[in-house]
Amino acid sequence: MEESHEQKEFIHWLTENGAIFPKIKFIKNGVYSTDIINENNEYEIFASIPFSIIINDKIANKNLPYLKDLSSSNYYSSLIIFLIHEKLLGEKSFYSPYINILPKHINSLLNYDENQINYLLKGTDIENFVIERRLQLKNCYEEILERLPSDGLLLKEKMTCIVTSRSFPNRFIDPDDPDPKEVLIPLADSLNHKPRQKITWEFSDGNSMQLIAGETIECGKEIYNNYGPKVRNFD
Repeated sequence: MEESHEQKEFIHWLTENGAIFPKIKFIKNGVYSTDIINENNEYEIFASIPFSIIINDKIANKNLPYLKDLSSSNYYSSLIIFLIHEKLLGEKSFYSPYINILPKHINSLLNYDENQINYLLKGTDIENFVIERRLQLKNCYEEILERLPSDGLLLKEKMTCIVTSRSFPNRFIDPDDPDPKEVLIPLADSLNHKPRQKITWEFSDGNSMQLIAGETIECGKEIYNNYGPKVRNFD
C-alpha cells in the first residue's frame, strides 16, 4: 500500500532534517518494517531522530517569547499554544509536514464527561488519573484561552489530545531541567502502543533519540513502542 501524500511529505521532511530510518514505511495509521530488524537479537538501532526537529518548551518559548510568562505548573500550555500557532501558519511553518500527519480525530478519556467517567471508569485505577489530569488541563485552558487568537480556539481540544497522548518526558532531552516537562518527537510518536514491546530509547550522544529493537521484527510487521521502557546506556 502506498503512503499518502501527507506521509510522503513527512518522510521527506524527516530525511531532509537528518532523521535516519532505512527499514521503516508508513501504512495508514501505523509504522511497518521494510526489512527484518534485529535478526540476530543484538539491539539494532532502526531509527535515529535529531533533536533539531523536536518540539519542547524551549523551542516554543524561543518562537513565541510571551509563553515564558505562563504558569510554571502548567507544562502542557506552551506546547499546546505553539502547536496551534504552527497549525495556523500552514505551509509557512517549519513543522507543517509533521503537523499535517497528526491524527484528525483522537478518542481520549480526557474528553469524557462526568457521567461517562462514572459509568465506564468508576472504581478503576485510571479513574483518579483522568480526574486529576482533567483538573490540571482546566487550569491550563485558562492560560491558553487568554493567549489564543479567535481562529485558534477550535484547535484547542485537538492539540491538547495530541500533546497529552504523544509526548515524551523532556528529561531525556534535557537532563538538567528539574521540571517534569514534555517533548514531542516526530517519528517516534508515530509508533502505536503495545505493552511490553521490547523497544528501548537511547539518548547517549546528546543530539538525537535512537529507537532500538530488543527483539526480532520480521519484514512487513508493524513496529510498536511501549512508551515506558528504561533508557539503555551503552557507556
